[in-house]
Amino acid sequence: MWTVVEQPPWCGCGLTPQEGGGTHAALLASHPAPGRRHQVISGMPHQDASVVVAPDEAATLDAGLRSFVEALRKQLAQAYDL
Repeated sequence: MWTVVEQPPWCGCGLTPQEGGGTHAALLASHPAPGRRHQVISGMPHQDASVVVAPDEAATLDAGLRSFVEALRKQLAQAYDL
């Protein structure tokens, strides 16, 4: 079982071992402990979307990606017996 350790400065999570919440951080963790991302994002002010796609553009994108999505769906279904 992993225990909370001092995070390297490049980790970006800003947690000390006492604030880490238990056993969710690894020695070389590159991501914050579960719940920490939500805590940071929910504290940010609301921003409107940077990119807005019109319905006709969305339909064009969906049509272009449909074959890739279907191939991936088949691979996942086969791999996981779905």
